[in-house]
Amino acid sequence: MKKIFTFILALVASVGISSAAITVRLDPSSCSDWSTVRLWAWTDEGNVFDSWPGQIVSKDGDGWYAYTFSPSITSVSIIWTNGTDQTVDIMGVTSSTCYKLNSQTGTAITVSVVSCSSDGGQSEPIVVSGTYKIGDLYYDLSKNQTAEVTYEVRLYEGNNYQGLTTANIPASVTYYGTTYSVTSIGDEAFHDCSSLTSVTIPNSVTSIGWCAFQYCSSLTSVTIPNSVTSIGEDAFRGCSGLTSVTIPNSVTSIGDNAFFGCCSLTSINVANNNPIYSSIDGVLFDKQQSTLIQCPGGKQGACIISNRVASIGDDAFGDCNSLNSISVVGDNPNYSSIDGVLFDKQHTKLI
Repeated sequence: MKKIFTFILALVASVGISSAAITVRLDPSSCSDWSTVRLWAWTDEGNVFDSWPGQIVSKDGDGWYAYTFSPSITSVSIIWTNGTDQTVDIMGVTSSTCYKLNSQTGTAITVSVVSCSSDGGQSEPIVVSGTYKIGDLYYDLSKNQTAEVTYEVRLYEGNNYQGLTTANIPASVTYYGTTYSVTSIGDEAFHDCSSLTSVTIPNSVTSIGWCAFQYCSSLTSVTIPNSVTSIGEDAFRGCSGLTSVTIPNSVTSIGDNAFFGCCSLTSINVANNNPIYSSIDGVLFDKQQSTLIQCPGGKQGACIISNRVASIGDDAFGDCNSLNSISVVGDNPNYSSIDGVLFDKQHTKLI
């Protein structure tokens, strides 16, 4: 009997019996010209349907349009479209879910996750993954109930936060009854938001992504909380209004050119107990002060390089237009200076 049971278990595994098929439903009633509803879908293996704009979806009752995927599909990303207008990308759908179109504000339409009606659809405890607008900001919500600040991913004409002056990022957001902890500011989240003057970053955030605030030229100050461990490459590049920044103890990774082109930045100050970085006179170094990482673009007067400095980062002095001299301590074994100009030790290479 035991052998028979073991054989049955092996047979079940071999034929790949899967969980219930994913059914997605749409209520398009809030938007006009959606008498024809199509569904475009893809997985990690490729597109589900042959060609855009995808599968025509039939009515399922009470105004719902429904489509059920093959049981072999356990995670799928979708776009609803009427052939002309379309929703944002809805990423990583892993269970049957009902959606309602939000009011149309352009060719990319956001959706809300809602309870299904009594026509056979089921009301589900909603833990979603995908991009949704909550309040003034967009978030990438994850099944592990974390959220990353992002932007409207299908509006390729430019960042959809143009005109935003204040960004108050909360420690958590709630979407359809489920709370998500805001743990990161995503790549290019506020890129080129030239009107942004202030941002509040909560203690829940651990990472600031690549180019997250690049070219936010009106941003005059930012407080990086002592929860952030990484600041991405070019994160604050070109923030020409930024005057000072403090790196807290928690930061263990700063990407290249994170503060490059900040022409008003007079100091980059590092908390004393930071284990990876340090600062002298507002200049950013590694902890041992053997690598000069970044001289702030607004620093005035002279920058003095001690005999401990063994390497200088690429573009460390880029856009330092207010700096009138770089002076190297005489016994530095790697660098020298003549009339405030930086050279290698042998005076053969102008740096």
